[in-house]
Amino acid sequence: MSEQNRKLVYCMNLYRIISLETFVDLIHNKHERYVRPVTWEDTYEGYLFSELYNPLYKRKIIEDMYYNVCPNNYRVTIDNLLNLEHAKWFVYGQSWSSIRDSDAMWRIYSYNKHSVQIQTTDKRVKNILGKFPKDELKHEIKRVKYDVDAEDDILHKQIIQLKQTRSTYEPFLHKRKAFRHEYEIRILLDDVRWFPMTEMSRMGANWKIDETVNRLKDHEEILEEIEHRLDEYMGHWNEKTLATEYYIDITDLSKYISGVRVNPFAEEWYVKLIEGICAEYNIKFNGKSNLYVDR
Repeated sequence: MSEQNRKLVYCMNLYRIISLETFVDLIHNKHERYVRPVTWEDTYEGYLFSELYNPLYKRKIIEDMYYNVCPNNYRVTIDNLLNLEHAKWFVYGQSWSSIRDSDAMWRIYSYNKHSVQIQTTDKRVKNILGKFPKDELKHEIKRVKYDVDAEDDILHKQIIQLKQTRSTYEPFLHKRKAFRHEYEIRILLDDVRWFPMTEMSRMGANWKIDETVNRLKDHEEILEEIEHRLDEYMGHWNEKTLATEYYIDITDLSKYISGVRVNPFAEEWYVKLIEGICAEYNIKFNGKSNLYVDR
C-alpha cells in the first residue's frame, strides 16, 4: 500500500449536529467555538477536575496520586496535580461523532427539527490546528470511552487511568455508559500559553522540599506537607476572569467542512434555506438526512 493510500485509509469522518444559530455563527464569522469541558452540563465530564478543590476529596486525590500513580514521589505528585489544575482551566473541547446517522442523535439534537449536521475529517481538523505554534496551542483528537458507572469510585478510577495513559487530558475522555449511542470523538485544545504560570507554581511548591521531607518521619507527614504546599499554590485562579471559550479561525470553510445535511424531519423550505447558505459559501450540501425514507 502506498503512503498516499495509507493516509486515506486512516482518514476518519467526523459528524456534529448543531443548531441553526451555531451553524450561522460558524459560516458567517468563520470560526469554531471550543468550550471548557468542566462547564458542560454532564457533571461526570472530567469528574476528577471538578473535585480538585473539594475539601472532602482533595486529600483522597493527593493520597491516590502519591501511592498509586507516582509511588512515594512527592515532587511528581505535586507536579501532576498542578498539571491537572492547568487542564481544568485551560483545556477546551468539542464533541463530534463517528456515526453519520443515528435516530437517537437526530432526536436529542433536534432543535425543533431544524438541526444541521456538518461533516469534516480528522485530517481537515489537524490541518487547521496544526498551523498554530506548539508553544501556543496543543491538540488531541481521541475516541471517548463509555466506562463510567455512577456507583464506581470514579475519582480513583480516573486517577488510575492517568497512570495508564500518562495523559493529563484522560479524565475528559470517559463518559457514562448511558451516552454510548453518541460514538463520540473529542477534540481537545490546550492553551499552553498559560503553562509557564503552572511551571512557576511547580517551582514554588517544590522549593526546598527535599530538605523538609528529610526531616519528616513517615508518609503521613509527607502527605500533610504535600497538601500544605498545594494549598498555597493551587486554587488561586479567578474563574470569572478566565475565558470559558476558545475560538479557532476558519479562513476557508470549504477546506474544513466536507459536507452539510439537514434534520430528517425538516420542512422543504428549511432545506432550501440551508442549501442556499451552503451555495453562497461554496460548501457541499448533501440534502436532508434520509434516515427515515422508505426503501
